[in-house]
Amino acid sequence: MEDNMMITIKRFEDILKTELAAMRSEFSFHMTTVQNMCSKVDFLIREQREQKKVINEHTGRLDALEQQVIDLQDRSRRSNLRLLGLPEGVTRLAF
Repeated sequence: MEDNMMITIKRFEDILKTELAAMRSEFSFHMTTVQNMCSKVDFLIREQREQKKVINEHTGRLDALEQQVIDLQDRSRRSNLRLLGLPEGVTRLAF
């Protein structure tokens, strides 16, 4: 009876060792997958930060260009004088 119990315990230990080894292998595989995903996420975060910097630079440049256009339009309007009451076309003045 004691021999049967020892054999059963030994079989149980072998099964547990086998299952534990399989679980460790599976865990190791999942850890590798998680590490790869973390690396990809870190890369994407760095890329996003760089893109935000570029967008901010472009936004600043766009604002400056819009101000230049507004200034040029204002200057152009100041150069256009509208004279009312004068006939259109060229007329000779006699002195």
